[in-house]
Amino acid sequence: MTAYRFDLVSDVSAAKYPGHVICVGGDRDRTTGVLTPYGRVPEPCEQALEAAIYRALLFRQRDARPIGVRDNGHLWPSRLGAVIPWEPPEGA
Repeated sequence: MTAYRFDLVSDVSAAKYPGHVICVGGDRDRTTGVLTPYGRVPEPCEQALEAAIYRALLFRQRDARPIGVRDNGHLWPSRLGAVIPWEPPEGA
């Protein structure tokens, strides 16, 4: 998988994020993700983190929206790409 850049969102900023959000879960042995495509409800099942990223990239191909990562457990493996902190613009 090619290394990508993702936006790191918090619980609060995720609601204002203008793109798709992957919520990272699981543990160090089995990191999982749940994708919430922009404007939709979260997908119904937790899946391998790589699968959630792949699904998010497919959505991004269709609508060019960015991909955010909500990682409260600090489980994101750096081999999957960089996560850069994101905050909503002032007044948003």
